[in-house]
Amino acid sequence: MMMSKELLDEVREWQSRALDRMYTIVILSAHRDKVRDADSRMFKNKAVYFALGVNQLGWNARGPGPMSCR
Repeated sequence: MMMSKELLDEVREWQSRALDRMYTIVILSAHRDKVRDADSRMFKNKAVYFALGVNQLGWNARGPGPMSCR
């Protein structure tokens, strides 16, 4: 599945955003999923990694609160 140009542009913008100097809480996690490999057409286990940083004001990159999302 291909991502649309608009989504890729948003991902690149998000990846290049400025980060805070310090995060009071950092949560790291991973989720394993089965993904079909495009070349072999076989399913493989792949890890999807998550990182959430909460600054001293209780904000993460998306807004107020440690679990807010768009």
